[in-house]
Amino acid sequence: MSEFETVADTAAFDAAVAGSDLTIAKFQTKACVVCRRLEPGLRQLRDRAAGALRVIEVDAEEVPAVAARYNIQGVPTLILFQGGDEIARCNGFQSTSMLRAWIAPHAGA
Repeated sequence: MSEFETVADTAAFDAAVAGSDLTIAKFQTKACVVCRRLEPGLRQLRDRAAGALRVIEVDAEEVPAVAARYNIQGVPTLILFQGGDEIARCNGFQSTSMLRAWIAPHAGA
């Protein structure tokens, strides 16, 4: 799959987004090609943030309780969390510059 942390259940998801660091949860499925195309941009964001940003992956089909909780209607869906709270969301393919613009108000990226 990818180099990002994969969340396999509700408890792991809750723990992953609970911290004070910004966390992007990427909701995806194994068959989603567009989801994989997001990886380079997300990796670049994470690397530029120098430890202040986490990226986790959630398979919407394998962890349906989390997908339902956040009303995931399609993949990819990216949700930005801080302290367990959703602070931003975007859907579909995002270029690297679009990702930077999306996260900038929250991280100064």
